[in-house]
Amino acid sequence: GNAIAVTTKFTDSTKAYVVARDVPAKGRIVGLGPYRTIPAGMNELVRDAVVWTVKPPELVGGCTDLSPDIGVQSQCGLTLANISLSGRNEAFTVNSIGLNLTGTGDDDDVAGICLVWDRDLSNNVTDGDTVLDSGVLSGGKVRFKGPWTIPVGKEKRFLLAMDLTDDACPGNTLGLNISAIDLHLNSSVEVLRFENLSTAPLTVYQRSDAM
Repeated sequence: GNAIAVTTKFTDSTKAYVVARDVPAKGRIVGLGPYRTIPAGMNELVRDAVVWTVKPPELVGGCTDLSPDIGVQSQCGLTLANISLSGRNEAFTVNSIGLNLTGTGDDDDVAGICLVWDRDLSNNVTDGDTVLDSGVLSGGKVRFKGPWTIPVGKEKRFLLAMDLTDDACPGNTLGLNISAIDLHLNSSVEVLRFENLSTAPLTVYQRSDAM
């Protein structure tokens, strides 16, 4: 028999229709649609009408604060947060992630910040993880640039890890605010955005050998 392949982007509707037309001496070969409803004035073309449910794409995500209470001068790989994302019915792409420094500290306290793909979902930076991007603060801000794909039906977890400088000021507090996560459906250029997700600030302690 003949087959009809129809692509639809009706992400705001729960149903879509396709009409198959019989062509004399050719069989059923013409696909008309998809339509939100069976089109008026085309009844003479209708031989079969097929209806199916269109599952709208959905992004499932969240941010977990993993920040420790303290950080010691020169300490590296302090995991402050995870960002967990997964796509339902369609893949997504993360374009960028923007961060702001919070607390009483400043750029001079932070040697760098890394965005890490937590491959083993351990919530810790391990040898099997992948550093996707890194940067230094400028005016208390840093932005990581993708693209990174969020697959269908599988969680992708990112970690935010901070390194402290040798002379980070004891008593200062350091946290992160995720100012924006820009992403889009792989079938669309529309940009979605999550904003204002924050971690609790840690307190900088002096190294014991520096006392």
